[in-house]
Amino acid sequence: MRRVAALSLLPALAHAHPGHGPSALVGLWHWVATPEHGLPLLAAVVGAAWLARRALRRAR
Repeated sequence: MRRVAALSLLPALAHAHPGHGPSALVGLWHWVATPEHGLPLLAAVVGAAWLARRALRRAR
């Protein structure tokens, strides 16, 4: 169920605002440097790292 919740974020990250989607990539720097893309990307990376760390701790 958690994986489904995490995957539900992908459309929001791919379409941060109208006119920008996976096919309209201007460049990686644009996605990382602008807050409208960078902050959701950062949140996704931090969230994924937290979930992975939590899963590894529970596996012990």
